[in-house]
Parts: sequence; C-alpha cells; structure tokens
Amino acid sequence: MQRSTMVQATPEIERVVKDLLATDASFARHEARSVHRDHLVRHLHLAPRDPEQTPKGFSRKISAAGFGIITGPAIASGAIAVMEIERLKGAPAKILAECRWCKNYRENWFISSWQFRSLKR
Repeated sequence: MQRSTMVQATPEIERVVKDLLATDASFARHEARSVHRDHLVRHLHLAPRDPEQTPKGFSRKISAAGFGIITGPAIASGAIAVMEIERLKGAPAKILAECRWCKNYRENWFISSWQFRSLKR
C-alpha cells in the first residue's frame, strides 16, 4: 500500500525560497523589457560566427522578441549566433539571434539578452 504524505516546508526554508524569488525579481526589474517574458529553462547551444567560441548555456526567460540566457563565458554585445534550443519533443529549435548585452551574473557565469532575428531551417 502506498502512503501519501504531505511535506511541510520549515519556516526557515520558506524564507530562503522567498528570498531567492525576490532576488530574481529584483534582478529582472533591471532588464529593459518591451515584451512580456516567461520563465523557460532549456539547455541550449550557441553557434556564433566566430568558430573559436561555442559556449553552452541554459535559458532563463523567453519572449517572442528574444531570450535571456546564462553561459560560462562572457559574450560580446553585438555578437550574432544561431541558438539551438532543446525541445522536449522533436528536433531543437534553431534561431538566429543577436546579443544585446552581457553582464556578470555570478562567479564564472554571465547573463545575456538576445534579440531574435529569424528562424533557421
């Protein structure tokens, strides 16, 4: 027989989670947004025009206009790359995009904003 249990968060853990979400919301307020973005976490691969750099990363937020991503290396503003975004079903989506800005996110991690240009087929 399977037993159902209801797990209750401790007040300390609840405070930590609320603080994490508040910090994320505070960081998001500093982004210049003209279009609503939704959270979407996916593994992605960037194929920039400079073949020396092929950073991998993961998405943070997405809209029809662009994508926020987190990568290990910094990416130059103005860089053009094909984003290969993993889908849960089917082949990855491939979108040509331009890096609008890149900022230090944490030690050895950078956050950047990308504007979509066109769908690659």
